[in-house]
Amino acid sequence: MTKVTKKNIQPTPEQVEKWTIDRLRKFTEHLESGAPISDSYSCHKIILDVEIEPHAPDAIKQIRASLRLSQALFARFLNVSLSTVRKWEQGIQPPDGAACRLLDEIAKCPEYWQERFMQMTRRVTAPAS
Repeated sequence: MTKVTKKNIQPTPEQVEKWTIDRLRKFTEHLESGAPISDSYSCHKIILDVEIEPHAPDAIKQIRASLRLSQALFARFLNVSLSTVRKWEQGIQPPDGAACRLLDEIAKCPEYWQERFMQMTRRVTAPAS
């Protein structure tokens, strides 16, 4: 038999509402007092290092090779056209910011992206002639 305690009782929506309003009121009072927030609350600053590095044509080819994909499959995987991948790899046009971020992620962990690619594929048997 489970012992009923405060920890295993689900609060009602009314209780959640009351608790939320009470905490917001206390926070507002603290803000209005002029005291530093960090005196009463945990404060964290998150710095996300997402510097986008340009990719040289050879680097793009290496990233694609790490996935063992043709240009056509790589293009489909990245949701870009085949001509876009060719332009990247020939140095005609560099990848844009979003594509560079994804290329960075693939380069950091190609095994993960190989697995993701395999999860998206299905084999289709050609009809017998």
